[in-house]
Amino acid sequence: TVQESSFRPSLAHAYTGRAGSNGYTPSLTQNFVFHPNSSMMMGLDILGMAMVVCELFITPFVWAWDVAIEGGVYALSWVMAIYWLIDFVLHFNTAVYIQGRISTSRTSIFWKYLMGWLVPDLALLACDFFSLAMVASGPLDSSKSDMLRLTKAFRCLKVLRITRLFRFVDKAMQWCLSFTVRFALQLSTIVFITLLFNHILCCIWWAVGLADQFTDTGSTWATPIQEQAFGVVYEYTTALHWTTAQMTLGSTDVIATNSLERCFSVFLLFAALLLGSSLISFVSAQIMHLIMLKQDKTQKITDVRRYLQQEAVPTRLSADVQRQVAERVEKVIPIAEEDVTILNALSKSLRNELTYATRVPFILRHPLFRVWGRMDMRPVKDLCNKAVIPVILPDDDDLFLPGELAEYSYFIRDGAVDYVQSPSSSMVEKEITLPVTAPRWICEVALWVDWKHVGRLTAKGVCRVFALDVEKVAALVAKTPVIEELTRTYAKNYFQRVVVSMPPHSSWPNDIHVPYTDPADLMTSDHEITLLKFARDHGALVLTDAQHKDLLQELQDEKCCLQTGEDGELIRVVQLIAWRIQDAQKRVLYKVGVADQACVKPALVLPGGKRKRAELPQQAMGRVLREELPVLADHVVRQHIEHEVERKASQRYDIDTTYFRTVQVATYTGNPGRLLQAFVNKSKFTEMGRQELGLLTSREVYMVPEDPIIVSGNPGRADRVNLYAFLAPEDILWLSQTEKKEY
Repeated sequence: TVQESSFRPSLAHAYTGRAGSNGYTPSLTQNFVFHPNSSMMMGLDILGMAMVVCELFITPFVWAWDVAIEGGVYALSWVMAIYWLIDFVLHFNTAVYIQGRISTSRTSIFWKYLMGWLVPDLALLACDFFSLAMVASGPLDSSKSDMLRLTKAFRCLKVLRITRLFRFVDKAMQWCLSFTVRFALQLSTIVFITLLFNHILCCIWWAVGLADQFTDTGSTWATPIQEQAFGVVYEYTTALHWTTAQMTLGSTDVIATNSLERCFSVFLLFAALLLGSSLISFVSAQIMHLIMLKQDKTQKITDVRRYLQQEAVPTRLSADVQRQVAERVEKVIPIAEEDVTILNALSKSLRNELTYATRVPFILRHPLFRVWGRMDMRPVKDLCNKAVIPVILPDDDDLFLPGELAEYSYFIRDGAVDYVQSPSSSMVEKEITLPVTAPRWICEVALWVDWKHVGRLTAKGVCRVFALDVEKVAALVAKTPVIEELTRTYAKNYFQRVVVSMPPHSSWPNDIHVPYTDPADLMTSDHEITLLKFARDHGALVLTDAQHKDLLQELQDEKCCLQTGEDGELIRVVQLIAWRIQDAQKRVLYKVGVADQACVKPALVLPGGKRKRAELPQQAMGRVLREELPVLADHVVRQHIEHEVERKASQRYDIDTTYFRTVQVATYTGNPGRLLQAFVNKSKFTEMGRQELGLLTSREVYMVPEDPIIVSGNPGRADRVNLYAFLAPEDILWLSQTEKKEY
């Protein structure tokens, strides 16, 4: 499956932003112009809809019942006026669409607004502040009746803001909504407008009832109700009942008593006829659309049945085909990009922007491509536009089969798949099925190695997949020297791990996973030192000078790695290795202390240490055994490897740290009685006998059994020695619960 000579050698303006949830987060541009579809503007639009609704309900009621503008109503009026002032200013700082393309030119913004809603918005804003100024000037007496009528007229003009509601709804319809949501939004808008229309009409009807100066019969419909003095609530509900009855051709006990009221009643009857017809037509059209969709599915099933009968397909097979077709035709299949042919009408720049926005959130889930983005975002954009192919995988369909040459690496965007390996195509003893759920990278190995698939990947339900063209990735990498150098190192280290991945050190590589290919272990320390400086300079990482110096030294010594998480958070990665050596009595070898000339510091850890960058686990295991326990090296038989992952905050640096621990399980085949040794380090230690070692590690402290203690040189300090002992389970339990002190 792997050809050792097949390593791809070609794969071997700073970006400070971060992609949003959809990878495309339009916001403030360099000339302080807001994108109309940015999150902030969408939030202001929703707030504006709430303001319009509030104003359209309050203004007619205040006008009809002559409610005093004071207290809460006065405060709310100021809030709404200030909001509309801010909205007016933002219109001059919000980009506009010119012939389908976004424009941030302030000249274009001004002329587009001037030709549209500038004059109406300015007039309504003047009405707001004029009305508030009149209220602030004090009560208006009868000598100021003209000013009183003018103030009421200005308040009535606020109702014209209903046009803003239609503008907000029209903009919301351009958001990414399903047919069902769009239908519900349209229907809800019609119902809401009907209720709002009835509310405004009932307020006008009450005002008509109070206009006794226009009556030609000497009475109005509202006069008896006012005389009963049941209160504002009864008056409002009576007027609302009458207008609702007029709009729905229902009955009511309120009748018109003069010519003005009769004319208003006739007007409402005509309005009800038109509004009711429009509502019925809209609902009918949407229902017919749903029926046509259902008929299209039925026709497809009918065509399949005719075909099966025509070809005389056996009954059993025919039933299976019809059942699967019936199930799949009812499922909502994601629309493929190539099926949206109208996208070809977009300009090339806008089409590239759309393609980038739909791909980048998923591409940046790979740590290497996130590093690309930190260094230069242009290769990531080229990758999204030129090398990523969207694929829709139907239920029970295969993405690849065993033995096929891998030409793509895949990212499972959503859905679930099964990866199946069999003995005939891979190094397994029996067929293995591994469930894989999204989001997940699949077959990354194809990017760095000439690879043939060793298993079958089958969809369990409809899946959306991104296929990454291997050859196009190689061509894109070669265009940017700094990206090429980083990727070359990553690819070389990845290739080495593919070659050496085999039992007993690890499992065989497959399409899903290659052992020991954690991205942080494959990159260079130079990039991570730059990343550390960038994070500290921009306040993303707070470290003292001492902490920064120590962490920098760890990176230079390749004792840890740094990488960026999917949310932009900096994560420290430490690769640990440990030996778990058992003797014939099932006792385990532990480091029980570190001794120098002054004292013995107790410990209870497995022999091991940190794995260096790009160092293979088996190489690190051999190094630790040779440096710390050379007396055991010739008597240890390796069995198998266990892996542990733990993430917690580092106490030393206060950074989230992921610890990848590789434990080599082995057995000791030598004679424990011959292990008592002492290594002389620069003449500071004389050979210790069994009795002297017993004083250094007394039974009161360690409960070490009578068996010998192994004394070995400390690789980090020439003036220290490590103390090891084979411990039984009860000794390990007791020591883990004992307070450790220096002796």
